[in-house]
Amino acid sequence: MKTKTITRWTPEEDQFLKDNWATMSKTEVGSALGRSRGAVSARVSYLKLTKTPEQIRALTKKNRVYTSSWTPDEDQFLRDNWEKLSKADIARALKKNHASNVWLRGNSLGLSMSNESKRLIYEQRKSKSDYFFSLEDEQFLRANYTKIPVRKLSEILHISTNAIHCKARLLGIKLTKEEWAAKREDPDYLPDTNIVRFITKDPDLAIEILQHPQVIRLKRMCISLKKRIKA
Repeated sequence: MKTKTITRWTPEEDQFLKDNWATMSKTEVGSALGRSRGAVSARVSYLKLTKTPEQIRALTKKNRVYTSSWTPDEDQFLRDNWEKLSKADIARALKKNHASNVWLRGNSLGLSMSNESKRLIYEQRKSKSDYFFSLEDEQFLRANYTKIPVRKLSEILHISTNAIHCKARLLGIKLTKEEWAAKREDPDYLPDTNIVRFITKDPDLAIEILQHPQVIRLKRMCISLKKRIKA
């Protein structure tokens, strides 16, 4: 049986990591030192290195974090449709796993939206929600929107969570303060970005995890199971 050899970190490598941690991502540091991203993450934790919010924003502006998964053609498509399509529609068109990836990339490119563009996109979502929902779906939504987590409703109706939220607003369905509080405590209601915070506080790693829905789904199940055990 082969044993895996572990190469110790040299003082020179530690110094390189400290000097470049604020301006390079873990992947870039690993490539420069010939080490894996996981090895760099472990060493960063051991040395207790952190980035300030200003340093993270600087990395974002330089596109160091997101260049690995976005091509120039995708960036151009994003610029052309940023104020025309919803982020979910752009994600589907570019075959991205999550709309938040589109938001992050748009912010890194300095893209913004006018109030008129926001209104037009909202009108698009309204028309889509009217198209997808049958009369039976509307009745089911009225009866269960305040009782069943939106993710479960999405699975039952085979309609996206965004469309369900939009349709609920159009139908005038409102939650009481107690119902909102109960939903916020329910792991099935928490957004994916909140679930990722239970896994890691590293912004670089969080972006990668968002591209793997199965990891988020597993963590969501673990949180739900722990709550049931405590109850």
